[in-house]
Amino acid sequence: MSLALLTSWFVLYRYPVIFLVTIVEGPVAMIISGIMLQSGIVSFWPIYLTVVIADIVGDIIWYGLGYHYGTS
Repeated sequence: MSLALLTSWFVLYRYPVIFLVTIVEGPVAMIISGIMLQSGIVSFWPIYLTVVIADIVGDIIWYGLGYHYGTS
């Protein structure tokens, strides 16, 4: 896979990719999203809603995994 193909793929699917990354690693993804916002790669409201919703979804998933499979 070439860098140009990867870059064009990311530009096309940037919000879904950021959503998935934020579910796994919220704070780091939010910092990277802020840098991308400052650089003009993403728009404010779509990225804001994406990272907030993804962070909430990630918290629910991690809580559920800990509740059901964690040690007590």
